[in-house]
Amino acid sequence: MLGWRAVNPTASPRPPGQDWSSIAQVLAISDELGVYTELDDLLRRVVELARDRLKLERVSIYLRDDKKGVMRGSFGTGPSGATVDERWHEHYVSREDCDALRQLVPQGRFWYYADDVELQLPRPRRTLIVGRGWNTATPLLAAGKVVAVMYTDSAL
Repeated sequence: MLGWRAVNPTASPRPPGQDWSSIAQVLAISDELGVYTELDDLLRRVVELARDRLKLERVSIYLRDDKKGVMRGSFGTGPSGATVDERWHEHYVSREDCDALRQLVPQGRFWYYADDVELQLPRPRRTLIVGRGWNTATPLLAAGKVVAVMYTDSAL
């Protein structure tokens, strides 16, 4: 799910297995998330709900650190399908990549979709390459800025 670059993915209206009922499910989930007062609890639950209700194989949420130009990990799906703590991980993201993600919504798209890309599992000392498949990057916006990205892929 790492290493997404705006110059590589091909735009697609939706990744495999997704339909508009998933968008309705996201809206239904938002009510449930309103009870969380701690960001870590909220982010962990977002990952779990995305897997359980949206039927995504693997999900991770990365928060934008604009000062350092990185996306910082929060929680994601590990190789066994369980929710794992990824707060130790970060990856570089350029301002241009963030601008490309920010422009998706005005264009009527919700994510970037890339097919036949390396599927990666981050580890503290190295990143494991576990095959090839599809990957998406969904921007999470606030006040018109990218504050986080939800990555999904077919690694499992």
